[in-house]
Amino acid sequence: MQETPTRKVLQLSETLSISTIIRFVPGEVTLRRVPTSKPGALFGAKLQQVIKREKRDIPFIVSACVREVERRGMTEVGIYRVSGSASDVAKLKKSFETNAYEAEQLLKEVDIHSVTGILKSYLRDLPEALFTDQYYPKFFDAFNRHSNLSEGSRIHELQRIFAELPQPNKATINLLLDHLMRVHQQEIENKMSLHNLAMVFGPTLLRPGPSATKQKDLLESSTADVMTQAGILYSFLQARLK
Repeated sequence: MQETPTRKVLQLSETLSISTIIRFVPGEVTLRRVPTSKPGALFGAKLQQVIKREKRDIPFIVSACVREVERRGMTEVGIYRVSGSASDVAKLKKSFETNAYEAEQLLKEVDIHSVTGILKSYLRDLPEALFTDQYYPKFFDAFNRHSNLSEGSRIHELQRIFAELPQPNKATINLLLDHLMRVHQQEIENKMSLHNLAMVFGPTLLRPGPSATKQKDLLESSTADVMTQAGILYSFLQARLK
């Protein structure tokens, strides 16, 4: 696809027009995280910085959102797939940045899809995915390399790599995986199968770091990347069924 910016002009009237510029951005670039420059911020801050500041094993926003979803959202149709109110998500973001305990109260008042929305937003804004930039290529390679072997062999290799992740990452991921399994147990009501949950969370928890953008063999197709990311998470969820 051509990367040269394309200018479009929409003539609304004789005296009013709108000019836009359309620029193609490669998929691997859009997958990169741009950390916030705001010091001490929650959104965009490194996981290790957050847990150190909060003196917790898992970021408060993650555990608070999980608790609220499990309190009143487990049978909600399309939970985690349906988008929440943009204004409510913005309010929650501002509240979590300033006063976490007031934010927890606000979680109880907003639509449940806004609760899931702020959780997904926080995870997406992490400067490094929970499965980490360092280990992402290893997960990616292990999943594809073991595609022709038994599911048990693939899961065993993925879990071996998982054991090498930093403890805060493992603790947060395990909390999320256990939570998603409980969401799945209500699939008859909420319509969220393991596959649906993996499609939502795979690309959020597993993303390539900036240094991987030049590895064309790894990031040849953004669509293939997303499917693999979902597949990796699906394998971890499947392992919890056994």
